[in-house]
Amino acid sequence: MPLINTSAFSNTLGATDHTAQQKALVTPFTEFDGKPEDVVQHIAHFTQHCKETGVVEDFNFVIQENDPPSTVDMNDPAQKTTWLSDPDRFVYGNLLQDASQATLAKVLAARDSVRNTINKLTATPDPKKMPITAQRLVSYQNRDWIYVLLMSVWSVTMQAIMDCYQETHEQDGVVLWFCFLQEFACTTTANVIEANAMLLDSKLQLINFNNNILSFTNYIRPPIRSL
Repeated sequence: MPLINTSAFSNTLGATDHTAQQKALVTPFTEFDGKPEDVVQHIAHFTQHCKETGVVEDFNFVIQENDPPSTVDMNDPAQKTTWLSDPDRFVYGNLLQDASQATLAKVLAARDSVRNTINKLTATPDPKKMPITAQRLVSYQNRDWIYVLLMSVWSVTMQAIMDCYQETHEQDGVVLWFCFLQEFACTTTANVIEANAMLLDSKLQLINFNNNILSFTNYIRPPIRSL
């Protein structure tokens, strides 16, 4: 997962560039008041804004970790080290493109991975590498800016709805966006598969419940809620 943003604002230009990107990212767009009929448009606006400001990769998360190929000897330190940094080690997803395979645990793990890596980079900076001001133009800070952006376009009503996620997003914009998707877009692939299986396996017909509408309704409520 790339640590440096892919913005048109090059991440090697230092403080001036830093300011330009921050200004672009937090420029508000259409206010969102939490109305269901506006959810799809809001998601589209937000996604487009992130693409334009080059922070799409901030929304990456790990779907799964692949096993090393048979040609890699994990008992060989050199080969093991190479595999651990191999881009094929993980299968990545992206919240802006498809959040159906994401979970809160995966999103938090991605956040913590970025934070830990950047903390190591900035704790002992190598002067031969990029300057400290450029290092700070990474996902770590973009996520703060994304949070500010969401706060600027969400109405007071919308912010109140999302306040229940305070402990999980910690002013982290990417995590907050995932929480929003769960709250408003609702379901995941796993939920749909599970609910569909429950409905199909039972061959639901009212006659199977002796035409008892209450029993029928109580039975289908859990899978319907999953959807």
